[in-house]
Amino acid sequence: MDTLQASALVVNNYEKKRYFASEEAKYLKAQELLDMDMNHRTHGSGFTLVAKENGVVVGTVMLEFDPSELSIDTLFPKEMTELRTSGKSFVYFGAFAISPEYSCTRTSMRMLKEQWRLLKDRGTEIGICVVNPSHVGLYERFGFKVLATKANMTGLSQAPAVLLGIKSNEVKL
Repeated sequence: MDTLQASALVVNNYEKKRYFASEEAKYLKAQELLDMDMNHRTHGSGFTLVAKENGVVVGTVMLEFDPSELSIDTLFPKEMTELRTSGKSFVYFGAFAISPEYSCTRTSMRMLKEQWRLLKDRGTEIGICVVNPSHVGLYERFGFKVLATKANMTGLSQAPAVLLGIKSNEVKL
């Protein structure tokens, strides 16, 4: 149930930001999120982290540990190849969304702290994520650095993309 609520939260947030070019793109994104979660359960490479208030999912992020393939590989092929050939362990944070009805700052901080606790426990060396350029400043305050930018994310319209990276020992929370 949490997975469905988390997927719906991401899709609703993307829809409000007008990232979907069509209803088909919206459906494909929802299916991708559900498939990713199922793949995580089957192969153990990651999972969906959710924040709940009164039993309702109000925040979500998907974590993929050392994935051999990601949807962002086509968007940032050079950077992803360099990361994988470095031999360092990494996690990809994707499908991050917070319900607008709840305290974004409080929920976001709670989730970020939990993510970094999990990374520390696993000994993961690097974290990466793709964000809208308007969010870069927030992530830079936590220690992330810009690795690359693209005008549009594959499969989404009007969604510019910035690839961010951070070494786990440089996190500022």
